[in-house]
Amino acid sequence: MPSAEVVYLPAWDALPYDRVSPSSEVGLQRIKTLSRLLESKNSKKVLITTFANLLQKTFPKDLLLSTIINIKIYDKISRDALLNNLNTLGYLRSATANEPGEYAIRGGIIDIVSSSDNKGFRISFFGDEVDSLKLFDTETQLSLEKVEECTIYPVSEIIINDETADTFKNNYRKLFGVLNDPLLEAISAKSKYTGMEHWLPLFYDNLSNLFDYIPAPAVVLYHDRLIDDLNGQYKFIEESYATRIKLSTDKNYHPLNPALLYLNPEECKTNLDKYISKVLYSFREKNSIQYFSPATNLFIESKANNLSTLTTLRNYIEQLRTPLQNKSRRQNRFIICCFTEGSRGRLKNMLLDNSFHTIDINCWDEISNLSGKTLGLAILPIEQGFTFENYIFLSEQDLLGERLSRARKRKKNSAKFLQEANTLSEGEFVVHIDHGIGRFERLETLEVAGAVHDFIKIIYRDDDKLYVPVENLEVISKYGGDDIAVTLDKLGGIAWQTRKAKLKNRLKLAAEELLKTAAKREVEKGIVLEAIPDMYEKFCRKFPYMETEDQLSAIEDIEQDLRSGKPLDRLICGDVGFGKTEVALRAAAVAVLSAVPLQVAVIVPTTLLSRQHYQNFSNRFGDFPVRVAQLSRFVPKKEADQVKKDLEEGKVDIIIGTHALLSNDVKFKNLGLIIIDEEQHFGVAQKEKLKKLKSYTHIITLSATPIPRTLQMSLSGIKDLSLITTPPVNRQPIKTYIMPYDAFIIREAILRECARGGRTFYVTPRISYLDELELKLKEILPEIKVVRAHGQMPASKLDQIMNDFYDGKFEVLLSTTIVESGLDIPFANTIIIDKADMFGLAQLYQIRGRVGRSNNRAYAYLITGKGYNLNPIAKKRLEVIQSLETLGAGFTVASHDMDIRGHGNLIGEEQSGHIKEVGLELYQDMLAEAIEKLKLNNTDDEPSNWSPAINIGVSVQIPESYISDDSLRLSIYRKIAQISEIKELESFAAELIDRFGNLPEEAEQLFAIIKLKQLAKQLNIEKIDLGDKALVINFKNGKPANKANPLEFIHKHSDHAKLRADGKLLIMREWKTQNAKIKGVENILIQLGV
Repeated sequence: MPSAEVVYLPAWDALPYDRVSPSSEVGLQRIKTLSRLLESKNSKKVLITTFANLLQKTFPKDLLLSTIINIKIYDKISRDALLNNLNTLGYLRSATANEPGEYAIRGGIIDIVSSSDNKGFRISFFGDEVDSLKLFDTETQLSLEKVEECTIYPVSEIIINDETADTFKNNYRKLFGVLNDPLLEAISAKSKYTGMEHWLPLFYDNLSNLFDYIPAPAVVLYHDRLIDDLNGQYKFIEESYATRIKLSTDKNYHPLNPALLYLNPEECKTNLDKYISKVLYSFREKNSIQYFSPATNLFIESKANNLSTLTTLRNYIEQLRTPLQNKSRRQNRFIICCFTEGSRGRLKNMLLDNSFHTIDINCWDEISNLSGKTLGLAILPIEQGFTFENYIFLSEQDLLGERLSRARKRKKNSAKFLQEANTLSEGEFVVHIDHGIGRFERLETLEVAGAVHDFIKIIYRDDDKLYVPVENLEVISKYGGDDIAVTLDKLGGIAWQTRKAKLKNRLKLAAEELLKTAAKREVEKGIVLEAIPDMYEKFCRKFPYMETEDQLSAIEDIEQDLRSGKPLDRLICGDVGFGKTEVALRAAAVAVLSAVPLQVAVIVPTTLLSRQHYQNFSNRFGDFPVRVAQLSRFVPKKEADQVKKDLEEGKVDIIIGTHALLSNDVKFKNLGLIIIDEEQHFGVAQKEKLKKLKSYTHIITLSATPIPRTLQMSLSGIKDLSLITTPPVNRQPIKTYIMPYDAFIIREAILRECARGGRTFYVTPRISYLDELELKLKEILPEIKVVRAHGQMPASKLDQIMNDFYDGKFEVLLSTTIVESGLDIPFANTIIIDKADMFGLAQLYQIRGRVGRSNNRAYAYLITGKGYNLNPIAKKRLEVIQSLETLGAGFTVASHDMDIRGHGNLIGEEQSGHIKEVGLELYQDMLAEAIEKLKLNNTDDEPSNWSPAINIGVSVQIPESYISDDSLRLSIYRKIAQISEIKELESFAAELIDRFGNLPEEAEQLFAIIKLKQLAKQLNIEKIDLGDKALVINFKNGKPANKANPLEFIHKHSDHAKLRADGKLLIMREWKTQNAKIKGVENILIQLGV
């Protein structure tokens, strides 16, 4: 619309009478939109909202603008006053500001995230003056462009200050008597309380509603079912209130009457009558004018005619170039609507490569001036195209079947992932490479030789203490795993060195066997597989969606591997529902559609997943001369025997089945490819059988959360790894709640899912719990049909239940973990996991992944015992699963699982003893080093992960005044210590300056010491000590590196340098200032290396 601002008001993303608050993201958007409606009253605006917002009472209109903070460059503002205001507006202080509603403080810099667009405001103060204003990227934390001003909105519709807290206390006590419950205590202390928004009317003398923010006359467009929807929503609110009171067992919970929180439908209708109303009808009314009609879906048309989409687009444009149906003879104009700037760029390149003329469209006037021969590319997020007069709008879906992927978070490098994911926490067990297992106590600042220095304090047996300089933190690794029964080492004892030496020998043997296996596959002549191009292209076109970038990358990896003539062994790690099956289908197609077709075996852990894959493969290969069969307990014996016979004779091309495929009576005529899905569910014996199959064929492993052993092999470079971290278009993260059993919330969650036509999983860890849960569900949900399922049922009955659930014949499936693997039921978007603390991390993630496989928002409720009395490991699992709401977190889960329960066994016969001896991070480092040395034929027994000690009497630390959060400082120390390249060191220093401001002198010196360490290690210098009059350099094992030449240095500087009898280099030099010491030592190291 010309010169009109479009604003959106979302509804609360919390149910009426819920125990949770609306999200900060929604709260910020609501306040921002309401404020825009009040500002610039003369400007045109289009408000888009939901009918639920017509009922919802909201922030008092007269108070709203006074709560918003506007900051301009060079404004005089008290920094402390701003921080107080942020707390009042509902912002939470964090070490780094990543999420909407967070802020972080670093000296004179304040970061604030006041929107959900992955950007925040970075405000730099000089005294009480705003010295700099920039946007910053909330993920990388790097500054973006400068801005002249910023606006900070409240996070919630509740502002907790002295006035509102007193108003709440008075109103609460009037309604419910003099009480001391957690809500009242929190508000009295001016603290946020989860779910407090459901008592919004008690904080203010009067609330407003949406109609108060929209001045008459205004045009209101609404659909013809609006009044019915308002009546239905208000009835739902009243029922929720009654049910909450009926089911509540909490004597301190006092919900408000709906009349205080909401308008009723009659009040809404009266308010609507003040405006000019236009009704939109779902079906065309007789004699009505049709302004809009749908555009042709060119993607579907191209598939039907077996043409490329762009050829179909060209034909469509030519067909409509002369507007025969248009009496005004005006030329048709074509606009392609893109969701993001990124997708506009990709579409533009695609069109230009095919000789289309394009122009970017950014406003209505540019559309009006568009010529008929040019395609306009506009950022208009519409799902389906339409025509209006002589304007033809085409969406991304109309062209491509799906919209191009939205901007997404940057992909992590898998090789660096573990150390990024795992930071040290106080009290946890750590491993020093020279001294063994201790307990990390804290970060501590000490004064040494007149210089301030930060150290890591580690406690060993008998309360011995070790202080490790922060610049040497790379010698510290996490112990990880199950650390309940860990024994601390003795400082100075020989037990640690003995254990480490023995493990080193064992790991050398392990590395030899792993490399022997890998080398055998490398030198073996694999089967060259390349599909017949025409048939393969036809097969690929049957995929009804636009492939994601990661999918295409994984497919290309596999196609290249299969063509290479070497045996393929690749792990495809991709989140549930991210398209791993399509990658497997393409690989299978290459095998069976090649000139010399080979058989494919798809091995899955459960019969249900087997059936699902069988249906998918059968559908995709239905138009090709390919026979797909399955073997599982669902298949009758007679039919199974015939399948085995046909398989041995080569009459079956693709066989899909459970571990039944691994039995001795299953034989193949020409097996070329094995695809293992959800490999973490197979037992040891089954994996040993798989290893024998693998030795002579291609192997692809699919997993969302690979077992630690498989992931470890990929990270160690033994297996090839492809990551699929790009979510399908429009996929939303699963909203996860952890809570004790609450009958009301469970009832409302299931009813909400039913109301949108969906189904609910209710999962419990044991069959014995099913009876009790079924009784509870029937008590709170008598109107809902609940059906039980578990693995001990007859196969036919279980199959029927799953079919009925898929077909929507009942609403709730109450089951054991039989639903864990691979089931694809897109209509099921709520899952309740009973006794969630009894599940493993990867298992929780897999079970949660049964929902959220469509474009609808999915919800997961993890139910624990009352009071959260959880053991530390269970608590850690739940915290991890709740924190991983981002899409594509399966690789993260697997890595956290390595942290929680260890890496698993790479060779087969020993499970976790090696890891318990040295801790998981050091174990991985030692194994990687053993593999690398064998690859390079390096017989040197010296470890490569040693760290030079630099003691030259300079202050080395990141002061608290620069970064106040200890865990963040520790994380940065760890990252700095692990940097091995000078360029990378300089880059990281620049990043810190950007995030936190100019480096203090002590931090500058930290970077300088790291640089000296790098130079020293290149020269094989183990230790540098600087006293009052001399510098002493100690070479590791008394041997300088080949590039170091101490004798030549002594010859040049014989007046003040000599080699002592113990092999140490003595240099008689002194420097007065700390900076001079650093420069002087650096100069000597450079000369030694020349």
